[in-house]
Amino acid sequence: EVAQCEMCGLQTRFPRYNDPGKLLEWRTGRCGEWANCFTLILSALGFRCRLAVDWTDHVWTEVHLDGKWVHCDSCEGSMDAPLTYEAGWGKKLSYVVAFSPQEVIDVTARYIVDWSLTLTRRTQVSEECMAELVSAADGRARQLLGSADAAPPPPPWRSAEEAELGARRRIGGVASDRAGGLSAEELCGRLSGSAEWRSERGELGRTIPLRSSTSPRSLSLDGTFAAGSAEAAVGRLLGGAALEKADGLARIDLTADCAAVEIAGAAGAPLEDALLSSDGFTVEVWYRADLGRLHRDAFQNPLVSRHGAASGWELRLTRSGGVVFLVTAVGQHHELEGNALSTAPAAEAVVPALEEGRSWSFVAATFRDGTARLFMGPGSEPAAELKLPSGLDSFPGPLLLGRNPAWRDRGARCHIAAFRLSWTALEPTGFLPPPEVATFEVAMAMPIAVPS
Repeated sequence: EVAQCEMCGLQTRFPRYNDPGKLLEWRTGRCGEWANCFTLILSALGFRCRLAVDWTDHVWTEVHLDGKWVHCDSCEGSMDAPLTYEAGWGKKLSYVVAFSPQEVIDVTARYIVDWSLTLTRRTQVSEECMAELVSAADGRARQLLGSADAAPPPPPWRSAEEAELGARRRIGGVASDRAGGLSAEELCGRLSGSAEWRSERGELGRTIPLRSSTSPRSLSLDGTFAAGSAEAAVGRLLGGAALEKADGLARIDLTADCAAVEIAGAAGAPLEDALLSSDGFTVEVWYRADLGRLHRDAFQNPLVSRHGAASGWELRLTRSGGVVFLVTAVGQHHELEGNALSTAPAAEAVVPALEEGRSWSFVAATFRDGTARLFMGPGSEPAAELKLPSGLDSFPGPLLLGRNPAWRDRGARCHIAAFRLSWTALEPTGFLPPPEVATFEVAMAMPIAVPS
């Protein structure tokens, strides 16, 4: 492939190698190259495996484990999550065919939500013709392994697999066969590739619009999720993140193990790092967390994060009810910490409510003129402040709520009622007010879960 820059005309050559040995040396490629190498490695380790090719432009691996074929996508780090592509990415699959030296088989029914809808998209040939084409290719694959006179019979797992796929076609799809519903992984949009590229392909997954303001410049989620501001930025729900309404408040549920909200600009473009704004920076969150579910190490509990190796910034929760504000300057991490329990009113019910995640807490962090400040309540004095050396280190990756973008096994498992990011350092008098039931209107197209 040859790509040409529209600005300067420079051309970049991108070879698409098929030989796995060459790919392990080249170490560059897209999903096809990744799946090719991963399948080779599995095979070398003694696993029975094959390539699954999706006609809407994706490739992954299937591996035979415990008597069944299991979905395994090396690009996404995803395993046994076959509905990821339709339920999470938003793809509309038509044909998915698995290939190995021993066989060729149509496995579409393993990966679709609704078989009747899938049939309306399978229009290249009739279903009878498709079955004949796959059967012929299947026979030819084994003939290459056998003698000139006779091909080996179908593999021993074939009858069980055909029964499984046939049953899924009859009941309408995989989702109809799920007692526990979709997994967190299957609710996740695509992770590989830039947000802009994923947006162009329509694979970002479920999104909610952010409210934008120009005076001062800011982006916010405030519970209204009002349509009409999606052109400014969107929040992409990942890994089981859900919108729900409880106690009269609309909120984001990030309690699932993989849950997060990825904040991206218009059309998925990377969001400019507010920390580098010449007018300063402010991040504010109204959140609720069960302290008992938090990790003992604060770095494992990111509340808001644009932080990677020796770069970026992050708000972290602590099991003691505190918050840590981390900023990276000149390759070094600098931390400020405040404690919500120590600043809470002296009412006996307040501390247990915070510890058990029954009370909403507020945190804000600001940066201006080289000084970082951390606030543990709206309108409060700084709980901590620190003068930083010049030379902030920005993280080039995305901004996430509830999870770290570089180490995605780190997550705060909390609820968020309101969030705002400002490209200026706000004074405490201008911080987000407490969420009020009377002002929280839910105006959005997607359904809201109401916990029992």
